[in-house]
Amino acid sequence: PDANKSGMLPDGAVVALLECTRTWLQRGGGLASGLHTTGAPECKGDEWEEEYETRDELREAWIGLRARLMEVAKLCTALEPVASASAMAESVTAVLGWVQPGGPLDPSKAAMGPDGRSAIDDAIGSALEGCVSFVEPAMHAVPLTSNPVVANAAAPALEGMLTRMLAVDFTSPVAVSQMSRLLESMGRTALVRPDAGAALLHRLFAILAGLPTDDVKSPPARAKAAMMAGRTSQAARQRVCAAILGVCAAAPEVFNAHLEAFANQVDSLRTNGRLSGAERGALAEALLAVAGPSGPARIRTVLRWLLESVQRRWVPAPGQVSPDVLHLASLRELAKGTSAGGREGLSEAHWELFHDVQLAERCLRRSAGDHDNNNNKISADGDGGSPDKQGDKPLGDKPQSYVPAGMVRPVDPPPPIDECPASDHLEWVLSMTSALCRAIHDVWTPNGVAEATSLGLDRALCMSPEEQGAHLVHGPARTFALEGGGVAAASETAEAARNFLRGLRDSAYALVQLLSVHAPAAFYANQAVANAVGAAAYHELAHMHDRHVRVLLHTLVRPVLGRCPASRRPTWHAALTAHLLPHMHERLVTSWSRVKASGVGKAS
Repeated sequence: PDANKSGMLPDGAVVALLECTRTWLQRGGGLASGLHTTGAPECKGDEWEEEYETRDELREAWIGLRARLMEVAKLCTALEPVASASAMAESVTAVLGWVQPGGPLDPSKAAMGPDGRSAIDDAIGSALEGCVSFVEPAMHAVPLTSNPVVANAAAPALEGMLTRMLAVDFTSPVAVSQMSRLLESMGRTALVRPDAGAALLHRLFAILAGLPTDDVKSPPARAKAAMMAGRTSQAARQRVCAAILGVCAAAPEVFNAHLEAFANQVDSLRTNGRLSGAERGALAEALLAVAGPSGPARIRTVLRWLLESVQRRWVPAPGQVSPDVLHLASLRELAKGTSAGGREGLSEAHWELFHDVQLAERCLRRSAGDHDNNNNKISADGDGGSPDKQGDKPLGDKPQSYVPAGMVRPVDPPPPIDECPASDHLEWVLSMTSALCRAIHDVWTPNGVAEATSLGLDRALCMSPEEQGAHLVHGPARTFALEGGGVAAASETAEAARNFLRGLRDSAYALVQLLSVHAPAAFYANQAVANAVGAAAYHELAHMHDRHVRVLLHTLVRPVLGRCPASRRPTWHAALTAHLLPHMHERLVTSWSRVKASGVGKAS
């Protein structure tokens, strides 16, 4: 409004921009998720594809444009939030009207394919995605608590939207995935209408309970399944659980009073075998987000409840890691695949370890209070950019200068240990991550490579076609890499082993980094911790591939050293720098000599 008064924008400009933004986002619906857009009203994906060489090229171009359009939606909402609320309501009404009986996307009138899916499932998902792309950023920018007058004026439109959303019932995984995102975008309404938050959670749990659970023991849906845009029940359940986390993180104070009931509901789902490992992790994060307003003591209790079973199974006594960890991470055991039962290339025991390690990572990530002191990051509840949160700062934060991207500020002084619930789990988590690092780093030693080759797992030690393609731009080389590079596809067991080893390695590095963020006083002051981290991180460093060293440096070494308090730097540089620099110098000299010997770059 102030901008309009100053003459920067003519009357009606913001409303026109909102309509233009909504129209373009709706036209691009489905592209970002890789859906087929044929039959979706207003969607132009098929028409736009004619101007690009491939659908993937169009998708990547659209993702960048969509991000800019979503930013425009945010800016317009900041200028005229009431007009934005009306535009959102119109968008939701139109799109949900298409799926009503007699509408162009009426699911009951579509023919079912051999896979049990409707012929217009993708069209419904595309229409919903276009709506989500507009509603999500706009809702994020509505000042619901900082401006009560605006909140009251926008309330009728927002309540109407929510009522329509809650009344729609989908069964297709594609539609459920997108509808859960739409419901998640309304999470901030709980800040001013607590009953709306309760209705959202109730609806999301009802959707979760209605989805098939025959694949709950499968590994989490990763890159390929993400591109499936929720075409499987597993991916849809993961998306619903992520929506529950988003709603809880948007208004944790509202749900805090119902923490015990929420925990009981999650425990019931877990006990009855209706949650996969990834879904259990998302709901664990949601519980910790809800516990946050109660303070460290309550979070400590919830964190202990969530991780007790993980600790008891894999680190049964202080410093004593279960032999099963090294056994399951061994190549010989990985090579057995599903011979003794299991799915997706590995045994159920392998995936249980995988899920438990990832659960520990997700719980520590939400273990209360971001002590990063890096003021250009969002807050721990994931809502740092909303107008209601812009005055918030991390615990103990002081006015600081801007920190460039990729850099971190020392946690100096670190907060007291009693304010850091993650400190209770430092010892056993470090024991587990040390065992994982040793086992996984051993795989790339000469003996490990020879063993993998003899067991038929040599392809598990190479980059996947998707990883290779990520390093290349669009063109014949990238297409060739994505098609397998001219070699036969890896076996299911080899591919599963690759994902298993990479996932555990990445989680092990992340767990160490998270301890430095959420338990800095206990982490940095302990000489034994520094020695353990250095020994685990650099175990078999000489045999790591360059890409593995790069991951180690970016995800563990640099963040840990960057956050280190000044008084502890000699200890931590001795542990993480003294051995690294000579090795990196030797690695560089050796690589450069190899390049020179190959004659690359010489004039012909």
